[in-house]
Amino acid sequence: VALRLRGGEEAEAELEPVVLRIRTPQGLKRLRLSAGRSCTLGQLADELAAQHKISLGGSLVLSRRAAGAEPLSLDDRHKTLLQLGLEHGDFLHLCAAQPSPAMRSAPAEGAAASAGEGADGADTPAASSATARPAAV
Repeated sequence: VALRLRGGEEAEAELEPVVLRIRTPQGLKRLRLSAGRSCTLGQLADELAAQHKISLGGSLVLSRRAAGAEPLSLDDRHKTLLQLGLEHGDFLHLCAAQPSPAMRSAPAEGAAASAGEGADGADTPAASSATARPAAV
């Protein structure tokens, strides 16, 4: 006769292996996590590197939606899959990290300045002098 305590099914379910499906530019990858839903995001990142040679951080992030919408932040690396609301069979997307709004506007301004345009879009003196002809004598 086996005895079961109430609530034991939930705790047991957290420890059952979980498989997450990850869409990458190279195709679908399956990530098996033996720690189940008690696995942390940090452990998930480590397993992704071990099983598929994919390192998160820097230019790559995992997100809940395509095109980087709802990214999972490595700042939450101590949160479990259960806390993040991830379950067996869920899809995640491997995406290029989105630059912050400040970073997105900075290169555009720098590119305009190097192209010879001022902030208002007009030619700067340096740009117009490059195309000016010498005065006739």
